[in-house]
Order: sequence, then structure tokens, then C-alpha cells
Amino acid sequence: MDRRIRVVCWCGVAMLVGGTLRADVFRLRHGGRIEGEWLNRDTPNVEHYEIGLAHGGRVTVAADLVAEVVAPADGSREAAGAAPETGPENEFLERLGYVRYKGDWRLAQEVELDSRGERQVNEERDWRKRLRVWRTAIVRGRNDAAAALTQLRALDSPFAITPLAELLAEPEEPPQLKVVYIEVLSKFRHGAAVTALLERAMKDPELEVRERSADALKVVGPDQALAILTRLLKDKDNQVVNQAGWVLGRLGEPAAIPALIDAVVTKHRFQVKTGSGPGGISGGFSPQGGGGLQAGGGVKIIEQELQNRQVLTALTTLTPAGVNFGFDQVAWKNWYAQQQLPRQGNLRRDQ
Repeated sequence: MDRRIRVVCWCGVAMLVGGTLRADVFRLRHGGRIEGEWLNRDTPNVEHYEIGLAHGGRVTVAADLVAEVVAPADGSREAAGAAPETGPENEFLERLGYVRYKGDWRLAQEVELDSRGERQVNEERDWRKRLRVWRTAIVRGRNDAAAALTQLRALDSPFAITPLAELLAEPEEPPQLKVVYIEVLSKFRHGAAVTALLERAMKDPELEVRERSADALKVVGPDQALAILTRLLKDKDNQVVNQAGWVLGRLGEPAAIPALIDAVVTKHRFQVKTGSGPGGISGGFSPQGGGGLQAGGGVKIIEQELQNRQVLTALTTLTPAGVNFGFDQVAWKNWYAQQQLPRQGNLRRDQ
């Protein structure tokens, strides 16, 4: 019995590599070992080992399964040309949960995830083409426009979310079509749909598109939208703060009240161009983050407190009728503390 066979008998689960003059030995914590070429040797702090096998395949092993890696001296292996014994090798990998996939040994979970990813890419590509065909028919008023619109409104595949979001974000897309896209996206309780609708509610130049998007968020993902919008109330750009307040008012979630109170007046830094004369200022305000005042002429960074009208409007929308302390944050906070309301308390004006 030659050396390779002795190693197999001794380990019981050893993997054999023929055809190489030098092979690394990966000793596993459970007592087995794998022999092959360490492919990602130069990767720092490896989380997994990529091992090239003699038969041309490759296996990935998590680093925490490997006790040590031993590199034999040159010539310690048999001469090249010996036939690899693939039977024990395959059985060993299968016991570890690996399967052959596209020429490599991969964990079954990896194969499943990879297959799902491929399916998603293919499905999204198909839906992108289909949506473009329907859109063209509708925009050009072709004979099949009515049928295309019916098919578009009946769409119920989550794989169409990303292609729909892409169309919704196109600047030149007709607002009437955008409203249809919003209608379709509102069917999906999916993070990608929330992101697409939130972006349009915040940024779209058409008021109707902003309103429809904000209203759709109530159905698709109010909690996710609430979390994002309350963070936007702290944005350095005052316009973003006000728009986030407007969307929160449309969303109608009383849980937003504390964040709205904090944002009814906010501080912002602006970059100001100063004139050549003493104290001269030549317009041109722009939001800036960080920094302090600059001495001398040229450009200064100034800090101002700004009253946010849209935030106040949202606040008065979400609180009982008659409750309005204007931009007095202290009065708002005192009132809210007195209410001792739970997070999901009923503060709606209309109930």
C-alpha cells in the first residue's frame, strides 16, 4: 500500500490529490483533512479557504473548520501523473454538505442563494423588457394601449419592483404613467417598493406624484417609512427637513410627533459670500455641514435657527384640534409630556 492509501486508511476521511508535486494540507477540527492548492493564500484575515482540487474543481471551507494548514516540502508528494482517487474525496465533501455546482464544490445553501440570485436577475431583465413594451404602447397611443395598461395594472410579480422603480424615477416619464406605477408598487409590502415610493414622495417635481407616493407608503411600509423620515428631520439641508415633515403629515403616524417637535425649529449652517467692504454680504446662501466661522472676507460659515413651516403643519395635523404652540418647542414638549401617551397613542385629529 503506497503512501496515499496509508493516509486514507489512517485518517478515514482524507481527501487525496494526485497530479501535483506540492499540496497544502488543511487539517480539520473534526479530524479529517483536505489536500490541495491554497488559492487565496495572499488574502489577509481569511474567513474561508479556497482550495483547488486535483480533478479541476474547487472547494470553499470556512476558516473556523480548519485547525491548521501545513505546506509539505517540495517533492514530498508523489510524482505528477498519478490518478486521483475521487471516490473518498466526493464522499467526504458530500458529508460536509457540499454539492457539485458549475465545476466547483459548493455548500448547498450557497447553491440555493446563487440560484435565487440568478433567477432574480433573469426575471428582472424579462420584466424590464415587458414593461418597456407596455409603456411604449401606452405613450404612443397604439391600438393595443388599453390592453397594455390593463396588463400593467394587473402586474403582481415582486420581480417587477426594481424595473418599475427605475421607470418611476425617470425625469421625463409622464406623470400619468408615474401614478400607475405607484398604484402597482403599492401592492407590494417590500423594502424596495418603500424606497422607490419614499424617493418620489421626497423628490418628485410633480405634486400629484409626491402625494400619491406618500399615501401609498401608508399601505406598503409605514414603519419603515417612519424610521427613515424621522432621520431626515435631522438633515443639514433645511429643504429636506421640511419635505420630510410634509411626508410625515401625509403618512399620519402619531409616533412621529416627538421627532416633529424636535424639528419644528432647527439649526443650519450656511456658506455666505462676503463683500469687499466691512460687513458687506453678497447673497448666495448654501447649506453646509461642519466647520466654524471664518475670519476675514471671502466666505463665511454662519449658523441660523430656522422655523420649519411644513414640520409645524404636520405636527398640527397629527395632534388634536386646537393644539398649536407654533414654533415654541418648549411648550410643545411640555404638552407632550403631560399627555403621557404611549408610542402608538391615538392623537389623530379626526378620531
